[in-house]
Amino acid sequence: MDFPPLFLLGRALRAAHLGNSDMRSFGTATVVARVDRTALAAYVRAPVETSPEVLLELLGVEPVAVVRVMAWDRGDVPWLTCTLRSDAARALARRVLAALTDAQAAALRLRDALDALAPVGGPEEADVSAASHGPDIVTVDIPPGCMHLLPHIVAATEPDRVEISRHPLGGLHVELTVDQADRLTTTLLSAAAPSAEPGEQGTAS
Repeated sequence: MDFPPLFLLGRALRAAHLGNSDMRSFGTATVVARVDRTALAAYVRAPVETSPEVLLELLGVEPVAVVRVMAWDRGDVPWLTCTLRSDAARALARRVLAALTDAQAAALRLRDALDALAPVGGPEEADVSAASHGPDIVTVDIPPGCMHLLPHIVAATEPDRVEISRHPLGGLHVELTVDQADRLTTTLLSAAAPSAEPGEQGTAS
């Protein structure tokens, strides 16, 4: 499926911990993205004082593709807002996705699986978060209303040991290896797959 640049770039930036869900599109020509300037500077290995234009160049965005860029602070967090041509936004999304760490990629696949499961288990799955933590760990935060996911986690990770603790805000906090996260992704996608109707099962000849 050919997703729009707005969706692709937002997904990529969140997976790489560079931005959030504050993405906008005006028509089809441009995409506006808000990026954490400190995270971006670390990502491209440059000082945070580096100009926004140079940070974007280091990220691989050609100056001609930047319609507008602005640096600003909110509280103690420095941000960068940029308006990119749609083709440049799509290309940037692909580069960022290709450069994800194993844990970031595994967390992204797991979030996709949780999104796929939501229509089956209910909208509560949208409240389950999956994120990378360091190069090798994927964390999953399960709110109280989604405890039905716990058997899936146990089934997907057996016989491995899984770190499960109480979340300070309620629910559970789970730490998975990349392999465990991918096994859980497979389990959830299997649960989300539609079952064949009676009579649709193939018969052996």
